[in-house]
Amino acid sequence: MVKLTIEFLKARYPGRDIYAFDHIEIRYKNFTDISVLAELTELKHLSLCCHRIEDISPLAKLVQLETLSLDSNCIQDISPLASLVNLKYLSLLANLIQDVSPLSGLKHLKNLDLTANRIQDVSCLIGLDQVTKFRCYLNPLPVEYKSIQDIQEHCVGRKTKRAC
Repeated sequence: MVKLTIEFLKARYPGRDIYAFDHIEIRYKNFTDISVLAELTELKHLSLCCHRIEDISPLAKLVQLETLSLDSNCIQDISPLASLVNLKYLSLLANLIQDVSPLSGLKHLKNLDLTANRIQDVSCLIGLDQVTKFRCYLNPLPVEYKSIQDIQEHCVGRKTKRAC
């Protein structure tokens, strides 16, 4: 297990108050444990791409987050993201996600990338009317959706809309 620590953050950002950070971007460090982030409640922008993160539950407390990138990790359960109601940008590219229903309440999302996961049903995303940029390629979906409106048209048109 490779743990993200306060010491690592202090060394990466010397002389700065990490508890007042609003932006962190860390790539290619193979972190598996990000529990320390639960203490950084001022964060608005977080990018943790190309690690080995599985558990994102510490992020549930970061309710001020507006942008979040968790590309190329090992994430399956995204339920902690349901509390991040201020998110405008979310990228979960190349993970192991199957269930996207926790995202259905994120009404401020404008940009959503779910490319290269294991998602089979996105009908629960129909209510995300603010999303203008949507990517969901390379998933085992029946149709290649290019927008939230595509999902709505497909589900309503075929009367296959499922509840999430």
